[in-house]
Amino acid sequence: MLRIALIATATALLLGACAGTPVLPDPLGPSVRTYRIPDYLLASRVGVSTTLVYSTTDITPSGDTSVTPYATYRFTVIDTAVSIAAQKNALAVQRETTQGGVTIVDTTYHWADASELITFERATDTVGRRRLAAPLAPGTTFPRRTREGTEPTNIYTIVTCVDTVATQVRVFVSCVLIRMQATTSTETQQTQITDELWLAPGFGIVRQRQTRVVTTIATNQRAISILESSLVAITL
Repeated sequence: MLRIALIATATALLLGACAGTPVLPDPLGPSVRTYRIPDYLLASRVGVSTTLVYSTTDITPSGDTSVTPYATYRFTVIDTAVSIAAQKNALAVQRETTQGGVTIVDTTYHWADASELITFERATDTVGRRRLAAPLAPGTTFPRRTREGTEPTNIYTIVTCVDTVATQVRVFVSCVLIRMQATTSTETQQTQITDELWLAPGFGIVRQRQTRVVTTIATNQRAISILESSLVAITL
């Protein structure tokens, strides 16, 4: 009886402790809905916005590290049905880029269907940057630029569709992580580039990390530069 009482007491204490702890949905659990590619656009409501702060971390071959603020980007939906290339109805998203105390304002256009999610820099563009492509599943590969583009393409791979990303604002579940890795070489050095983006349903990109590793072939010394974003504000 004493043992049963002790177990009951321990269970009650554990439940009491857990009661005050926020419980997030398990991204691998059965309650998570099935998302489609258009779900990873910024919400289709005028005024919705996200703000991301980018900084650069540089690590010298000797291990010295410095962190430098890079820029702040604020994305705000200003129109939900703009006709762009090939009569696609897209979100018009105002982009405010603040760097060195100077803010530049322009507009990008975000479009998605069942097969892909694309960002156009201008309404007149016929070629945009792919963010996602079908099937929405780990292992899917796609070029960042659409196939009609004339610029060199980098191949991205969907790593997972159920990642969890913690930001200053909130924790996002069911995030898609895409990754690109490329290597270029000259006679004197080798450069390895990794680009990773996390897209959350209803918010688009909530985190990004670009890593560049430059190795001097003669000495095998490495210099590392990391450009990373952090979501700091949301307006719904």
